[in-house]
Amino acid sequence: MLFPSRGQSYHCQVNVPTGIEIICYRRVSSHCGQRSMKVLIVTDTFPTPDRPSAGIFVRHQYRFFSSHATDDETFDLFKVRTHTRGKRHSLLRRFWSSLKFIPYYFRRYDIVHVHSISSLMHAARLYRFFHPRSRLILSIHGSSIRQFDQHTKRARKRFTKSAQSFDKVVIAAESLQPVIKKELGISNAQVICAGADDLRFHTSEKIAKEFDFIFVGSFSSHKGADILLAALNMLENQELKVCFVGNGELEDELKRAGHHLDIQVFVDVPQTRLRQLYSASRFLVFPARGESFGLVVTEAMYCGVPAIVHAESAANEQVTHQLNGLTYKPNTPEQLSRTLAAAAKMDSDRYLEMAGHASQSNLEFSLSRVGTQLMQLYRQLSSEQDLAKRG
Repeated sequence: MLFPSRGQSYHCQVNVPTGIEIICYRRVSSHCGQRSMKVLIVTDTFPTPDRPSAGIFVRHQYRFFSSHATDDETFDLFKVRTHTRGKRHSLLRRFWSSLKFIPYYFRRYDIVHVHSISSLMHAARLYRFFHPRSRLILSIHGSSIRQFDQHTKRARKRFTKSAQSFDKVVIAAESLQPVIKKELGISNAQVICAGADDLRFHTSEKIAKEFDFIFVGSFSSHKGADILLAALNMLENQELKVCFVGNGELEDELKRAGHHLDIQVFVDVPQTRLRQLYSASRFLVFPARGESFGLVVTEAMYCGVPAIVHAESAANEQVTHQLNGLTYKPNTPEQLSRTLAAAAKMDSDRYLEMAGHASQSNLEFSLSRVGTQLMQLYRQLSSEQDLAKRG
């Protein structure tokens, strides 16, 4: 058996029933003199070949931590990768993720950071029973809180109790504060978004504009794919070219619409291809309902693509109307169609000005900035833990 030397990384892979893959990673510290800070990142959503964008921000954050850690800091990653969907598979995934987490109860971590509302919250809570000085962080993303009502009353009660046991709760947008207050009874969460990969998403002058509009995300009513499709049907005589990137329940409907509208559908493309599609589009359209922060808005802007968003959505935090994009309300097909028509008619000088502002926007939502904020939070909680031990 080969062991990594200090300063190197290794990973181990565990084969479990078909459709589930659980992998743990570790960055090995190269320093032996000081007390180390050990952090465990826990997630039940992670990219797979068939779902390359699922939970990709967790992978980005982990790589950032690993590359920016000091010699006395170690980061481990526990993730569950799923290759199939369905309620039965979801139950199996929860069972196996809880089972495979058991060895971690016997390892000491200063910080355990859980992403999203899932059964792994309960595992982290139990972890603290064995390690009472460890600090727990919970990141709540829009998708997980949106699905909260789909759980049974008993499950919601358990999730609420576990969430309230965490030392720090992090949310992606300020607009989520009243939502988690209502659903989980948690106030004053810290706002840190997932972080857009500013090294991958950037402007490219070599890519010509091919599409008038691009939609990126789940092809679902929650993300507003149906609103955009209805709006495009109202503009079918304007010869607009649109691309949809993602997957979801409306995929077949979008493909059928392509027979009379100039629509291209791209399913689960890798990040490199996504950057090319952003750059080949004039505007990103994000008509999501509810609390979605929509990090795709900032990704598009880093590529110099202005965004069109619903003015009352969480994504509105990323857009200044008529500066780096356009906002509209109410979130109806009629109002969106009028906004799309106005964007399509925008003259080139005005568009280039807006695109220039977009490319310089939202630096606070970059992976570099977000990664630094989380590192500071880890170090702060670790220091508090150390002081508590001395006390």
